[in-house]
Amino acid sequence: MENTREKNKRADGRKKTYFDRENKKKAARTEKTKSVAPEKGKQKKSSSSSKCPYQKKCGGCTYLNLSYEEQLAKKEQFLKKTLKGIVPVKGMVGMENPYHYRNKVNSAFARKKDGTIISGIYEKGTHKVVPVDECLLEDQRADAIIRDIRSLLKSFKIMIYNEDSGYGLLRHVMVRTGFASGEIMVVLVCVSPVFP
Repeated sequence: MENTREKNKRADGRKKTYFDRENKKKAARTEKTKSVAPEKGKQKKSSSSSKCPYQKKCGGCTYLNLSYEEQLAKKEQFLKKTLKGIVPVKGMVGMENPYHYRNKVNSAFARKKDGTIISGIYEKGTHKVVPVDECLLEDQRADAIIRDIRSLLKSFKIMIYNEDSGYGLLRHVMVRTGFASGEIMVVLVCVSPVFP
């Protein structure tokens, strides 16, 4: 058992989360040997001004105005409350860089009244597209691919699907990035399998 634990050790001294399959219990453990805290001077402070200009509209980064330590504490509290009696939660392990970590990005497309094509995220609770060029949580390569697709739509004469009229071809673009492999998958979600 000790050899297995040593193999699961990360370079920074922390151990990975794993399930106890030997005892066939539905319990997860996270063991930490070193706390993860930003270096002095790099600590993020709470502020009323947000780092994300889209935060109030999209709702995808509700904790971004808090320091990273406060975010982890809130998330841990939520998990403990949600998983109470099912799985014990023993601490949260933070990331070195809590930005641009999402490897799956979905982007919706729409047209402005002036005909300009926009891409982004649905506004929280609606199907109104909030134009987003770069998200602090999404992989930067995925954001760049979506911007490139948006700029190519007009030259390839691909119409954006309109939910009200039911006319158009392209509904969404989904980009998945493999952080370990470096591979990128791009999926065009269309109304018809026939391209112009």
